[in-house]
Amino acid sequence: SILYAGEKLVSGNGHYEFTLEQDCNMVLSAMKWKVLWSSNTGGKSGCKLTLQMDGHLVLLDSLDEGFWFTN
Repeated sequence: SILYAGEKLVSGNGHYEFTLEQDCNMVLSAMKWKVLWSSNTGGKSGCKLTLQMDGHLVLLDSLDEGFWFTN
């Protein structure tokens, strides 16, 4: 699965959003305005978030090099 910069996932009830912003910062927000969590990974472009077969999330830059990972 891949989430590209500028895309978001919205919960079924619409109360929560997970956004991969254009600058590569990931943000989890409630009710579209309250930030619950941010990755502080902004400052890049052309990123994508991937879910690997082993269950880890990896944020890749425009050269497909990982710079943020879950353990």
